[in-house]
Amino acid sequence: MKTKVFFIAIFFVLLSACEKDDAIENPANTLEAKAAISNDAQLFTNELVMLNGSLSKDKGGKPFQYLWSFKNKPGNSASELENEATVNPKFMPDKAGIYLVQLKIYNQSFFDTDEISLSVKEKDGPPPVQETVVIDADIEEDTHLINIFEDDTKIDYLVTDDVSVKALLTIDPSVTIGFEAGMGMFVDSPGAIVAVGSPEGQILFTGKNKTPGYWKGLIISSNNTSNVLERTTVEYGGGYNARGIDVPANIALDNASFSHLTMRNSITRHSAGYGLVIEPGTFWNAPLGNKIAHNQKPLLIAASQLGSINGLQEFDKNITNVIEVIGNRVNAPETSFWINPQDASGQNSNHLPYLIIGKIE
Repeated sequence: MKTKVFFIAIFFVLLSACEKDDAIENPANTLEAKAAISNDAQLFTNELVMLNGSLSKDKGGKPFQYLWSFKNKPGNSASELENEATVNPKFMPDKAGIYLVQLKIYNQSFFDTDEISLSVKEKDGPPPVQETVVIDADIEEDTHLINIFEDDTKIDYLVTDDVSVKALLTIDPSVTIGFEAGMGMFVDSPGAIVAVGSPEGQILFTGKNKTPGYWKGLIISSNNTSNVLERTTVEYGGGYNARGIDVPANIALDNASFSHLTMRNSITRHSAGYGLVIEPGTFWNAPLGNKIAHNQKPLLIAASQLGSINGLQEFDKNITNVIEVIGNRVNAPETSFWINPQDASGQNSNHLPYLIIGKIE
């Protein structure tokens, strides 16, 4: 009997230790990368560029390592980084244009990245030739897209394959992202898209050709609450059914991951399908006015999300002027108000009707 008591005591000691281990929280990432250059003047070809990562730090005071790399270079450039695993690498630019350099700092547990865009021109020559950056692979590290061309009619970044965003994608004002025929962008958990334009510099997602339905669209399959489109226009998509979405649309929220999107002062237009699709089980936050215009159909939305439509949402010259409502259970803690949206063009004397598809509970 004493032996049995002894083994039972050991069992409870081990169980208690396991419970304490389970309660331990994962440590936070304290790394913070900062990429800079030591040069204090205009950069020219065939002149040494000194990179500087000395402002990078670990807030916990732990040691870390450096790794520099080119994310993009001018076409035909053969420039290579020297001492890329040090705090101060260098390189000799051989072509005029934009050099996008990434700094990654890391230790055994975490990593962080930062990028710096360097404009290099020919000495005593013309300004550097700027080139469209091709995006043809998934975005798996935090990425920052800067404006390349001052001319807003030019495409800064061209997506040539379906791209999944699995990290944080930040887009600067005035950036234009074009898509080849049939391609699309998917924002997947835990990734997020933060596209915040300005009154003077709208962000644009568009087809390489300005034809309704030329590309798939922007599909949000991420429950990250950071997802935001502000002063952003999405146009000429909705030509193909995208992964996880049963109907084509410029912008769609996929219910597979309880997707979340905030839209402010943004536009969806010229879709060959819907301007916007909000599936049941997703969350669409639209606190400020958005415009849905010139689409084949304006909006397909879950009944539980109809309260997100307010008087600041503008509907204008959509071909089929009906808001289609997917029947589902409405569990709102407060009263859900359904407004009477109206076509802003004044061409329709009546408000846009709601067409209920399925059963609302």
